[in-house]
Amino acid sequence: MLTEFFEVPLHDNAAKLELNRFLSAHRVLNIRYEFVQNGLNSLWAVCVVYARRDEASSGGTAGAKAIVDYRDVLPDDQFQLFVKLREARNARAVADGIAPYNVFNNEHLADMIRRDIRSLAELKKLPGVGEARLKKYGQDFINMLQALRAEGNGESSGSQPEVQPPGAAADETPAP
Repeated sequence: MLTEFFEVPLHDNAAKLELNRFLSAHRVLNIRYEFVQNGLNSLWAVCVVYARRDEASSGGTAGAKAIVDYRDVLPDDQFQLFVKLREARNARAVADGIAPYNVFNNEHLADMIRRDIRSLAELKKLPGVGEARLKKYGQDFINMLQALRAEGNGESSGSQPEVQPPGAAADETPAP
């Protein structure tokens, strides 16, 4: 896994072209970007985590699954849950210093939503979810799903609860 950083000024087509060439030449694993507002010098700061295409393909990916766009696969309400669950998964991965797919991959997240997973026993039935993953992340993600479903159904009384990323300690929540 390699990392590359780019600064893309708003009106610099050469920088945009350089970034696009880089992205098309590499297997992109993750992109983080942030807008840096500085008047006429405003720009996008972009961090790309990638693998070289030759390295990615030498790992035996000949039979790898095609990339899935979950916007096309999931109904809109399920896709909204998927997005929130994916964000929480990514935050947990960063906190644990691991790749997001080591927590749960995108197919796991989609299956949790599609199959309406509500228990560890149900979660364990998903292909690729073993004891270690179940023990370390399972209950956190089940709790997250329940909170997101309740939020989506308007089951909160008064103000909406803030859903914490899995593994976030209660004492890390800022006071209202």
